[in-house]
Amino acid sequence: MKVLNIVGLAIVVFIIVFLILGIVVPGDYIVEREITIEAPPEFIFQHVKYWKNWQEWSPWAERDSTMQVTVEGEDGKPNSVYRWEGNSDITGSGEMIAMGIKENEEFTYQLYFKVPWESQSNGYTRLLPTIDGTTVVWGFTGIDPFPWNVVMLFMNIDSMVGPDFERGLERLKAICEEEMEIISAYEVESIEYPGQTYIGIRDTVSFRDMQRFFQESFARMMPAIQKTGAIIAGPPAGIYFTWDEEHQHTDMAAAMMVDNPFEMNPVVILEIPESKGYSVDHYGSYDRLKYAHMALRMYFKENNLSYGAPTIEEYISDPDPESDSTEWLTKVRHFSVEISD
Repeated sequence: MKVLNIVGLAIVVFIIVFLILGIVVPGDYIVEREITIEAPPEFIFQHVKYWKNWQEWSPWAERDSTMQVTVEGEDGKPNSVYRWEGNSDITGSGEMIAMGIKENEEFTYQLYFKVPWESQSNGYTRLLPTIDGTTVVWGFTGIDPFPWNVVMLFMNIDSMVGPDFERGLERLKAICEEEMEIISAYEVESIEYPGQTYIGIRDTVSFRDMQRFFQESFARMMPAIQKTGAIIAGPPAGIYFTWDEEHQHTDMAAAMMVDNPFEMNPVVILEIPESKGYSVDHYGSYDRLKYAHMALRMYFKENNLSYGAPTIEEYISDPDPESDSTEWLTKVRHFSVEISD
């Protein structure tokens, strides 16, 4: 009986202590890591604010090959959702909801874990320009309610999650700095564009439909060229009059140069005036053309140049006879305008 009384008293004392700890122990927590990346904030931020790009540097996607991800809503905008489901022992399941976006400065989100346990926290990624590049800070904060605030006295959440944040930042750094090397390899040439008359099909096209638009438009132009007897006088081109990242679409044209320009619905004449411009030669597949455009945008920013529309891609090489995509040449041209004082 005496032993039972001691055990009972110990249990009571334990419960009392546990309850007292639940009252006095703070439940708030923060886990944060940072790294410096040799790239400008506007370049890094594209990898941060779009959920579709998180897969490239997420440490959990790297560890769990079974993880399935879906993105809902307008990616890159508040209220878009990144939802995942994976191995319950590695990534579990949950979702992240974009909350706030300060362009090139901060991306905040709410993080909800469902499996292996339910929890909620607030995540953030902050970009701070430095002399050496950009310092990227990745972290999250939250509050552990009772009894988890007491349990976490014996579990260090920083040591549990911190290494994952470090790995993610290391992957982000590797991706961004590798891409910066690609961009830096382009040689920007100043040009005096003489102006050009094209025929083409022009429309507002979503980014995801651009390849289909090119294929269908060039296929529709060829019979019209043959019917009029016009002769192709230069390489095909993509002409971009606007580029709307916010709404993910572009006012663009699939265009051709011919000796005798004509209009035949839906083909129209496109007059591109003479202009001061800057050009780079891109050798490689079309899906890597983004690096050529990035190189020109960085050049414009570094030299305080102002954009004039449109932007032109001239597809010098024909992919059909040239199977080696590394030999495909595309001339990318951005135009500038004079800004008076």
